[in-house]
Amino acid sequence: MKVRTQLTNNENRKRTNTKLQSIAGIVFALMLVVASSAYAKQKAGVLFQSGLYQEQVKGDLDAAIKVYERIIVNFPRNRPVVAKALLHIGLCYEKMGKQEAQKTYRHLIKEYADQPETVQTARERLKQLDAGAPGAKVNGPTYRLVLDEQIAGKHMGMCDFSPSGDRIVFQSPDNLYITDQTTTIIRPLLDDLGPWQQVGRPRWSPDGRLIAYSLMRAPPPDSDAKIICAIFVLDPDGGAPRQIGPDVTKRFIQSVFWTPDGHLTYHTNEGIRTLTLDGNEVRFILRKDVPFVRGELLGRGYSPNGLWFVSNRKKKDGSGSNLRILPVTGGTDRRLTHLPGSSKAPTWAPDGRTLYFVSGRTGTLNIWRLPMDQEKGLATGEPQQVTFFKDTIVLDPKVLGDGSSIGFGMFKINTSIKVADSSSPLEARSLVRCAKYCPELSPDGRIIYYVNNMPGKEGIYAVLRDGGAPRRLTESFPEEHTGLINYHRFALSPDGRTLAYSTRIGNEKGIFTVPTMGGDPRLLVQITNAKSSPVPQWSPDGSQLAYSDGNDLYIIPAAGGQPRKLAHMNHGWEDYSVRWSPDGKFIAAFGIPKPGNSADNAVFVVPASGGELRQLTSDVEWKEGLEWHPDGQRLTYHVSRLDSETHQTYLDGREPTLLVNAPDVWDYVGKWAPDGRRFFFVGGPRMYVYDESSGKTTQVSEHGDEAGVPRWSRDGKTMAWWATRRTSRQIWIMENFLPKSTAGE
Repeated sequence: MKVRTQLTNNENRKRTNTKLQSIAGIVFALMLVVASSAYAKQKAGVLFQSGLYQEQVKGDLDAAIKVYERIIVNFPRNRPVVAKALLHIGLCYEKMGKQEAQKTYRHLIKEYADQPETVQTARERLKQLDAGAPGAKVNGPTYRLVLDEQIAGKHMGMCDFSPSGDRIVFQSPDNLYITDQTTTIIRPLLDDLGPWQQVGRPRWSPDGRLIAYSLMRAPPPDSDAKIICAIFVLDPDGGAPRQIGPDVTKRFIQSVFWTPDGHLTYHTNEGIRTLTLDGNEVRFILRKDVPFVRGELLGRGYSPNGLWFVSNRKKKDGSGSNLRILPVTGGTDRRLTHLPGSSKAPTWAPDGRTLYFVSGRTGTLNIWRLPMDQEKGLATGEPQQVTFFKDTIVLDPKVLGDGSSIGFGMFKINTSIKVADSSSPLEARSLVRCAKYCPELSPDGRIIYYVNNMPGKEGIYAVLRDGGAPRRLTESFPEEHTGLINYHRFALSPDGRTLAYSTRIGNEKGIFTVPTMGGDPRLLVQITNAKSSPVPQWSPDGSQLAYSDGNDLYIIPAAGGQPRKLAHMNHGWEDYSVRWSPDGKFIAAFGIPKPGNSADNAVFVVPASGGELRQLTSDVEWKEGLEWHPDGQRLTYHVSRLDSETHQTYLDGREPTLLVNAPDVWDYVGKWAPDGRRFFFVGGPRMYVYDESSGKTTQVSEHGDEAGVPRWSRDGKTMAWWATRRTSRQIWIMENFLPKSTAGE
């Protein structure tokens, strides 16, 4: 019995072991399946990122399509990634102007309904294409090149078509020129500027008989004005120019335009002023009643019935601007658009039923249209894209004649990060497309951090100096200041491990930090002043951050904690200008010391440990570009005036002195190289270097490039900056763009 029992137990153990081995085999097989599936998903994701790199960084659309097609063939079960691949194939075809885009979107919508977000994007793109793309349900559009800088033989600034579109006026730095659409004869309009030095902003009157423009000159030595501007009109077919209204002192004229009934309007950061041709004031609206007036060109925003004007207003999150509409008498403005990126440069169709404008919704600036009810000042439909150019900036469109044609300016543009050895900046390499904001380098110079403003991809990115796919670090866009493109938008800690920046995430606006290796942003401190957009600055040892919020200057531990107030300024700080001294003992910034004097500022410095706030410069004139010299004993800044000057002030209280003395170069904001001998600055719009020992100024950036202020690795051997390459400016006319339902009405 014992033998039988023992045999039975052995058999049971064998059966149990066999079952366990079988189960283990099944589990192992399942693990292989799961691992294989996970690997397939990972592989598909890596391949998709490779496609994005070809499409969005290198701009090689054919190569991108091939990568996306490999995903569809090799990973058919990974439906989320396959759907995204199909979407991006459609986007590539769309950028190439091919009708295969519509076919791809329709296939995606039909076959991948289980991927609702991707399908919704495809529906939106298909709707836009069916409404207005070339080859879709429209008559065209067709384009005619009318004028470019090579034909003109001159640098072309702002231009304007006559109301009928038969003639064009454009500005050069020292004159106005007029031509017709044949460009057979291009003739100057001004014989002598007299005491005036710069001409700009030409605009045809609604009846096509007069051209208005602005002039600018430096004030006499005994004047307290910083600049003198004026509005003039002339008959392009004969007659002397005539000034309209008095000189405008202490403020720049930012735009000139006509009302529908033939009055002249111009705006400054004081407000909007409207004059008759006799110089009598019709209306003046204070800046506080026009919330979007500062720094924005109002263009051709008057509605044909004269009741409304439209302009753009910066978004609260700093990611662009929206169109807003306001009664001409002032009051509450209303939002008209809510597209990603910037929407600007409005122009009305003559019947008041359509508003055309320029938008960067698709990553480049194109013309869009918005159906309108001009009596109520309301949009009656959704915006629709009209032009589909790639890598372009469309400028200042104007509806011509009966509304069946649009004249506009355009140039192609590509902004990228440049990287080079400091000893040979002319041998720079382009890395990735970017926004016009200064990059940062890791201490060893191997990684470059930069800002991307492509719609849907806004944020801070990292890319290897030697190239490769960029890595997205934040999904929120750093707060920005309109027009301030040569400043930090974020700050890298001295050890290269952490980024600090201000932004809005959800309902929280504040200063955030994020690890450079990846991770979630952490709120360091909330920003209490709604108008503040601080750019935090790390102390040299990386233990603290300095920033301004409203009228106060603060320091906060980088690890978090309670901010410590260093100084108070009754009328505020320029919150992008806060700078630590190289030894960490002082903090400098631009402050506005006097009431009602927001156009002037001064350099202030305060001990980082606390103590007396000292004013190092006068508060007469506007200053920009504050930077410490590496020796920590002086600061450099630019004086904003008609004749540009770069000055330096001293920590020991000596009188400021002139630094850059190059009368033929517009010296603007800059930064010292780590060696303390060379000052790199931008101006007009190239990059230059001033050698302090020799006093020589040399152009650094390539001819034709617009360049930003560079940054360096810790050892000073590697430098990086943003650069924009653009074609010459061109003037075009677009026709056959109206939908069939409205063509010929």
